[in-house]
Amino acid sequence: MNTNMQPQTEAVDIRAFFAALQKNILLIALLALAFGAAGLFGTQLLVTPLYQAKASMIVNADPTQSRPTVTSDQINSAKQLVDTYAVLLTSSSMTGRIRQDLSISLTDQELAGRISISAVNNTQIMQLTVSDPSPTQAQAIAQSLVENAPAVIAQMTDMDSRSVKTVADAVVGSEPVNLHPLRNGLIGLLLGGALGIGVSVLRVMLNNRFLTDEDVRRQLNLPVLGVIPVTDTAG
Repeated sequence: MNTNMQPQTEAVDIRAFFAALQKNILLIALLALAFGAAGLFGTQLLVTPLYQAKASMIVNADPTQSRPTVTSDQINSAKQLVDTYAVLLTSSSMTGRIRQDLSISLTDQELAGRISISAVNNTQIMQLTVSDPSPTQAQAIAQSLVENAPAVIAQMTDMDSRSVKTVADAVVGSEPVNLHPLRNGLIGLLLGGALGIGVSVLRVMLNNRFLTDEDVRRQLNLPVLGVIPVTDTAG
């Protein structure tokens, strides 16, 4: 007996691939449109918009220094202080002052979670960012943060209150920072299309039926001796 007459596993050839895409083009289009619409409208319906208010302050490691020049050591010391001040300005001492000033119902932990402080490009400039669903409240929190920063730093360290000075007051953006409906819609469109293509290819790979005599020759490596035609006997 010929042992070479076993079915052979083959990769989906390029013609079968494009044939599958053509056959399932409607499925691919529907999945792409469905995922795209979900990304576009789901962002607006399910995601709470957040507005950001930003202010900036300059950190001076030696506020008593009267010389107009600034050394590299002073700049490095100031950059290190930014990390320390970031912890102090999100502590309960600061958030308590802000809650008292603005009479807001947020807890200290919730308020601290909305505050972000970082150095600007490794300089002496410290950027204070507040994220909040309300643009008005975001700006108010950021401004209160700037105004209370010198007193809180002087209270909790041996640094002079002049070690930080305001560079720019709080300004809030006009658009939410976390809503990107067009980008999410495009990503959804691509994911849906990719899913449709994957399903189409999978259907071809799992289809083990012989549809033509060429399928028999290719998959079983056997010659086709005859074909039984399909005739219409209704007449």
